[in-house]
Amino acid sequence: TTDVGGIPEILGLPGPGPRRVEGLGTLVTPGDDQGLATAIAELLATPAEPTRVRAYAERWGWEEPVALLTKTFRDALAEVAV
Repeated sequence: TTDVGGIPEILGLPGPGPRRVEGLGTLVTPGDDQGLATAIAELLATPAEPTRVRAYAERWGWEEPVALLTKTFRDALAEVAV
């Protein structure tokens, strides 16, 4: 994937520049066509480990984002009700 938005933070890789996430893939600098082509070629040659990808994805759930969104709406409604 490209190194944009919150993707580096989600992967736990803050800081600029391309970085390989061992067993998962590579972050590529936006606009680096050659870097993206290289990362894709590497991934095709050595696919990501499905069990590692799944384990990483399962770290994230719906509970925390839903609780945060619910709190945000409740706080906003409380301010309007005052």
